[in-house]
Amino acid sequence: MRGVLLTFLLWIGALVVLPAPGWAEDSSVDAADREIIERLTRMETRLDGLDTRLVRVETRLDEGLKRLDDGIRQLREDMNKQNEQLHDRLGNFMLLFTGVISVIGVILATLIGVGNRDRKATPSTSQAERDSLENIRAALHALAQRDENVAAVLKQFNL
Repeated sequence: MRGVLLTFLLWIGALVVLPAPGWAEDSSVDAADREIIERLTRMETRLDGLDTRLVRVETRLDEGLKRLDDGIRQLREDMNKQNEQLHDRLGNFMLLFTGVISVIGVILATLIGVGNRDRKATPSTSQAERDSLENIRAALHALAQRDENVAAVLKQFNL
């Protein structure tokens, strides 16, 4: 049993001693590792600065977009107001145009009516009336050949 115990102790000793070179390794950081750590630290600092700047740029961009939206909204309101004013002006022009056309129509109707009334008021002589007047004239000429007073009257009126 002594042999087993001794074997057991040898195994335990071997297990304890064999990993010793790994434990004996220096765990301190050498110069190359320190430089890498310093660079990583600087990069982290730069990234934090970049992150802060990106947040500021994003905020400014959001503010600019909001101002742009407000400007576009204001422009649309102004354009709608101008369109309404133009529509009102066009409506007023159409009313004025309609009024002018109506007045011209009334004037033309009046002129046509007056022209028709004057034409009806002037006597129109028919052929029978003309023949009758010609007969009266011929009779007056025949009478003027016998009476000088009638001839004088006819000369006065150029008949």
